[in-house]
Amino acid sequence: MSISKDIIKQCLIGKQREIDEAEIISRPIEFEPNGNYVIVGVRHAGKSYMLYQRVRQLQAEGKGWDEILFIDFEDERLAEFQTEDFERLLEAHLELYGKKPVVFLDEVQNIPYWDKFVRRLADAKYRVYVTGSNAKMLSKDVATTLGGRFFILDAYPYSLKEYLTAQHVQLKEHWQYDTVQRSEVKRHLQEYFYYGGLPEILSFKNKRAMLSSLYQKIYLGDICARNKIKNERVMNILIKKMAESVKQPLSFNRLKNIIVSTGSPISVPTTIDYVDFTTDSWLVLPMENEVGKLTDKETQKKYYFIDNGLLNLFLTNPDTSLLENMVA
Repeated sequence: MSISKDIIKQCLIGKQREIDEAEIISRPIEFEPNGNYVIVGVRHAGKSYMLYQRVRQLQAEGKGWDEILFIDFEDERLAEFQTEDFERLLEAHLELYGKKPVVFLDEVQNIPYWDKFVRRLADAKYRVYVTGSNAKMLSKDVATTLGGRFFILDAYPYSLKEYLTAQHVQLKEHWQYDTVQRSEVKRHLQEYFYYGGLPEILSFKNKRAMLSSLYQKIYLGDICARNKIKNERVMNILIKKMAESVKQPLSFNRLKNIIVSTGSPISVPTTIDYVDFTTDSWLVLPMENEVGKLTDKETQKKYYFIDNGLLNLFLTNPDTSLLENMVA
């Protein structure tokens, strides 16, 4: 069943108000004026706000909402959105404003054939900005479809510098010699070290509780739902063991044996699939063993977490692991 144009129009107008009212922390991104972009990264790393930032730049250049189409596919009203609805999306904006827009598609990865749609837009000389939370968005098949017409940007949680900016810390000249400001920076550094740089976490006093909620409902839940994993417990054990092993290379066979020892039978091929699911979601980033044999490079990688706050959820004595994870 197709999404009605009235629903699409409600989503478009509602998003305009949300972006107009949003407080945006600018990130050091330079968009090519005539470029098309795919922005990928872990959920809640600020991809949407990177798009908001670009919208504000376009507005500063004189474009109004009549020339900007922004749709958020996380909106529950679009839960049944299908490939054929992409054309209705363009028609809905045209009916509202009668102009060819710059197109922003936020979290589009779950819509079938999204890549073919944005390629068609690029071929028709639309400017297009896309975000998604799955590394498979950059698969060879998708890259072939996009045909070199898109710049790829990786979205990460805040760096320490961005974190301080988001916390409204303005570093003065020679701040390191100012007792008050040095203490302020040390306090924020400690928070950043233990709770990470996910933008959504900053405003919460109980950051650990919010991180735990995000992990359970968003990261773990999303990985299991997207990959049709029925035994969520096994995936959670695997992620926990990857966290506990962040300082050392980890083989698939060893990881399989650890999981089996908890009473959860699993094969090596399934273990490999589950590890791939964590990296596809950007929750975990693999790093090859540079000094090992060729087989070791593929089967004994190190795995680092995208954010210290998420890693810290699994650790009892975290300092050394968090330090290596942050530096990596």
